[in-house]
Amino acid sequence: GSAGFDGVAYRRIWPHTGPMESGEQHVESGSFRIHREKALEKLGKYQLPNPWEFAAAWARLAVDSGASYVEAGSDGDSSVLSFDGRPVPEGVLLDPLSALFGEEAGDPRGRVLAVGFLALLRLRPAGVVIASGGRTWVHDPVKGDSAERTGRVPRTGMRVVWDGSVRANSGHFVREFKSVLALADIEVRAAGPGTRDRGGSWLRTSLDTGALMCARRARGADSGMVSVHCRGVRGYKAAHATLDGFEVLVRDDALQLDFTGCQLARDLRFEETVRQAVRSA
Repeated sequence: GSAGFDGVAYRRIWPHTGPMESGEQHVESGSFRIHREKALEKLGKYQLPNPWEFAAAWARLAVDSGASYVEAGSDGDSSVLSFDGRPVPEGVLLDPLSALFGEEAGDPRGRVLAVGFLALLRLRPAGVVIASGGRTWVHDPVKGDSAERTGRVPRTGMRVVWDGSVRANSGHFVREFKSVLALADIEVRAAGPGTRDRGGSWLRTSLDTGALMCARRARGADSGMVSVHCRGVRGYKAAHATLDGFEVLVRDDALQLDFTGCQLARDLRFEETVRQAVRSA
């Protein structure tokens, strides 16, 4: 069958219990071929502080792929994401975690995809499907992982199947993608729960560093929060007590990313950008 939202349809491969369609070829099962015990220590250093930061990692993947839009929404028991742009290298979708061990080193998007998936695993999804170019990769916590060759698709599509608390997770999924791409130069299409913005209007200004700053009055969880974005994607978010009652977003494309390719390096430029944002709000 097929499933979609906002007019975007894509083949529903989860769960994939039936025979393969014509033209499909099973490639490999049992992803994560590197010895697990030896890999745990290395994988640990790539853990993002919050598992929901997988949204920032996959948003970075979309931006680095040259996407003109990102579309996020819900489909039954799943959250779905799609974007256009360059497809993910087929070698990455043989085993997404392999990029953390030096494979597909020529394309940094493999690392961003892997870091995001590693964070997502901490949310214990019932399944994950990633399709891009001519390959589809399926993560099944029970049956193991597999990769298939399929017909080429014009977009990269991702499906996260939730096990329980479906509506809550689906709403959070949409909100996170809207949040991490709030200052992006690409169109963000969001459908489903959690899409309504209840905040006030933004006041825009420029910092001395040339960075763009947006501030508005806020309540609840957004009060006192500072989010710093680089090249369209959020790479830092934290609460600052002196900003109680306000929410601040900053975009500074001169900032550097750390080795994960997702988080911002905490260098002097970063510290100055945050300091100016907190002082100017």
